[in-house]
Amino acid sequence: DAAGYAAGSAAASKQAAPGGGGFGAPTAGAARGSSSLTAATAAAIASKLNAAEIKGIIALDERARKLEVEVAALRAEKEDLKAALDSTESVKEFLATKLRDSEKKVDEQSSAALEIDRQRKSDHEVIAFLDGRTKQLEDEVAQAAARKATVEADLVKERDAAVAKRDDLERRLETERAERERGERESKNHKKLLVKEVKALRAQLAAIQRVAAGGRNGAIAQPVA
Repeated sequence: DAAGYAAGSAAASKQAAPGGGGFGAPTAGAARGSSSLTAATAAAIASKLNAAEIKGIIALDERARKLEVEVAALRAEKEDLKAALDSTESVKEFLATKLRDSEKKVDEQSSAALEIDRQRKSDHEVIAFLDGRTKQLEDEVAQAAARKATVEADLVKERDAAVAKRDDLERRLETERAERERGERESKNHKKLLVKEVKALRAQLAAIQRVAAGGRNGAIAQPVA
């Protein structure tokens, strides 16, 4: 139900708060909404929501979780691509060094010029292939970084929207609480006034009864003519 979901969300917020939250790395939007709800407050808020609002909040939460998974996958993919790029650069440097050594041997050993020339051509082909592969990996890293930035921006927007929604609900709850307390005070004051009026009426009735009793006694005491 709504109260149970809100209480569970509040507990999850408390557990996630020390490390930066369930939405990933801390951001400006996360800092503005970093205060976690207590279970009681969350339940009170949830009791004010209708089914559509609860469904919307649940959808936002599920969307945020999916985005977190995608961010983590993109981050892992970026690290893998970076490692592959570093490895390719190392191989490229190795082959470039080997190519320079081969060219030096051509000058020193004219008898092996043909074999060395063939090797040099082969090395050039490998280097050209690796250059192409390096460019491809660099493009993939750039695309992954762009996707990561887009996902993080969407995550920040949705998180800020959820925080704004929560703040609005808290304001509504506080307003209703203040109105209820004001109504209770007015009811108590009205009750006190009624008690005073009842006491005053009882005093007046007692006085009237005393006067009436005194009148009857005076009439009895008079001699009969």
